[in-house]
Amino acid sequence: MRCADLDGSILRIDSAITVVREGEGDDRVSFLRDDPTKTADRRRVALDADTVALLIPLREKREPYAPWMFSDTEDPPNPDRVGYRWRRCRELSGIDPEWRLHDLRHWSATFALSRGYDLATVAGRSGHADASTTLRVYAHALGQRDAELAASLGDALKG
Repeated sequence: MRCADLDGSILRIDSAITVVREGEGDDRVSFLRDDPTKTADRRRVALDADTVALLIPLREKREPYAPWMFSDTEDPPNPDRVGYRWRRCRELSGIDPEWRLHDLRHWSATFALSRGYDLATVAGRSGHADASTTLRVYAHALGQRDAELAASLGDALKG
């Protein structure tokens, strides 16, 4: 990700780093390419104050020589390297080794929906071009809210 607008507590997501592999055998080469996101949409995601406080020193360290938040060079961060860092952080923090970095995305969306945040907000934050994708993938998160609604309807009918 490029350096964020942390003064406004906003993370701008406008591209995805892709590992491109060409050729075969000894002629095989790999390089990184800064591509549009899967839906080619740009989105802005709000960040909480604690996350911003953690990211500010990282941005200050990286910004003078590269626009990339998670790269040690002027090149985009290699997704394999990001995966390595996730595994290391997961190990150090005691998070179950079965959790993939992508699972945090699913957790975030499931958490938001189960807490009653509207589908459009969760879809936008997740980068889904169509809220029906969010609904299809995360419908299970709405089950608890449905049980709460059933109890409320039952209480209303009693009263």
